[in-house]
Amino acid sequence: LPPNWQLPDKDSPRGRIHASARQLFAEKGLDATTIRDITEAAKVNSAMVHYYFRSKEELYHRVLGHEILTVFRDIHEQIAPDTSAGELLVTLPTRVMRVVSDHPVWAKLLSREISGGAVHLQRVVADLKDAGPLGVRMKAEALYKEAVRQGQLHDLPIFYVIQFLLVLGYSGVFFNPFFRVIGEHDPDEERFFNERLRIFDTLIRHGLVPEKKPSPKL
Repeated sequence: LPPNWQLPDKDSPRGRIHASARQLFAEKGLDATTIRDITEAAKVNSAMVHYYFRSKEELYHRVLGHEILTVFRDIHEQIAPDTSAGELLVTLPTRVMRVVSDHPVWAKLLSREISGGAVHLQRVVADLKDAGPLGVRMKAEALYKEAVRQGQLHDLPIFYVIQFLLVLGYSGVFFNPFFRVIGEHDPDEERFFNERLRIFDTLIRHGLVPEKKPSPKL
């Protein structure tokens, strides 16, 4: 990680400010959260927020960036070293779904940010450079080309394949409230969550993985 994106010590004043802001931004949003809210929760004075982060907006950008990096790290830790390029991409959505399910604060932050036009998220992605989503996209595209070359996946336009995988992976973040209204069960309930993972995996493989041709009989 770039040195300026290292997570602060959680017991330090800077770490307490970061942790308090993270929770407040997720629950109330950027605009509704005040510097006073953050300082009271972190038990610091407002001067410390400006000293460490310069402004509320810069603190918000820092929180968004750290959430992105944490989610990426957790997804990466799930991948076995011998996983093929094709299998890595096919299982990406269900990996994302599991990790996002384990990070409800990130899910709330992302939902709020996207609904607000993702203006701050665009800046954070640019600031993270190759350590963030831009680097992951380039890596995913390289993996996809390799998987196609080896006959592991269908040859389709890369950009749309990556979009498809990410839309599925983050479906729970944006659509679960709607699914609760139109469905007959809570999509976050463990039994139904696991069933969705299984069905999504089946559908992804059906769309992206070529059928194996039977070996000719001798």
